[in-house]
Amino acid sequence: MELPEEYIVQKFYQFAGYPKYNKSTNTYSGGCPICLEGSSWKRKSRLYYIVKDVAICCHNCGWYSKPPKWIMEVADFSYEELRADVESGDFEYGIQDTLPERVNVHDLPRDSINLFDKTQVQYYKDNDTVRKVISTVVDRRLNTATNRPRALYLSLDDFVHKNRLILPFYDSNNKCIFYQSRGVLDRCLRERPKYLSKQNSDKSLFNYDNISPDVSTIYIVEGPIDSFFIKNSVGVAGIQERSTESLTVLQKQMLNKFFLAKRVWVLDSQWQDQASLKKTKQLIDSGECVFIWPEKLGSRYKDINEMCVDLQLDEVNTEVLEKFTYCGLKASIKLNRISV
Repeated sequence: MELPEEYIVQKFYQFAGYPKYNKSTNTYSGGCPICLEGSSWKRKSRLYYIVKDVAICCHNCGWYSKPPKWIMEVADFSYEELRADVESGDFEYGIQDTLPERVNVHDLPRDSINLFDKTQVQYYKDNDTVRKVISTVVDRRLNTATNRPRALYLSLDDFVHKNRLILPFYDSNNKCIFYQSRGVLDRCLRERPKYLSKQNSDKSLFNYDNISPDVSTIYIVEGPIDSFFIKNSVGVAGIQERSTESLTVLQKQMLNKFFLAKRVWVLDSQWQDQASLKKTKQLIDSGECVFIWPEKLGSRYKDINEMCVDLQLDEVNTEVLEKFTYCGLKASIKLNRISV
């Protein structure tokens, strides 16, 4: 069984002792819950989740396996229980007829500050974390982007999402039904994943409430931040390279309300990102239309936000996206010219 990476990371943080993330090596480390690090608990971290190898190993007791076996061991799951646990969360295996029930009823993390509310920002103007997060918002042009959400938030005391930029996902009734948080502070980026999602809640579509009623083309981007710069675009909050499913059940239901609109996927540059290259091929093979970065831009910029920051843009002209959108055989031929 192949598990979504978000699920593996979630379980690693749940069962490993004092877990940390190393951005430079893209690995997670912590105390081994199987051998308890011998007599070195809380002093040594010899358990590793190696993302590129999709393996979990301990340099103390010698454990080495793929994530499913490790999770079944530490969680005391049978294979059937593991599969049921995955299917009960935000991780989809095939199309389900009904949505599982969720229990997280909180719209936002605890005591969230609206960074677009001048009164609230003024109150916290001397707080170093607030100043740092606002500086990041401005530097990334998130406060001026044409398709920005109605609000961005920051929580200073939430247990999970403390000191992180909160990205709210609204439905068509302007209700926040999901959120992701993004690490901003250096320490947070070193020790935790860049993005964390609202637990026990269905993953929806970012900026869904910004779609025009008469839209002819909906652009689907991988992360929420890229969606800030493209009108009538939605963010899917991350895609799994190894999964054949690119959308959750709820996301499919939301998009189906615009069944007359053409859908175009806009991923990170295929010239720089191997995962994006593979996922683009999967999307083409499944009949989707995709934006394939022209070499001049794709070799220079990793994603939409990086390009907009460098070129000082608040909006990507959709005529440019249309010019480099391909479907079917033409898309396959175009993609085959790219090598990473």
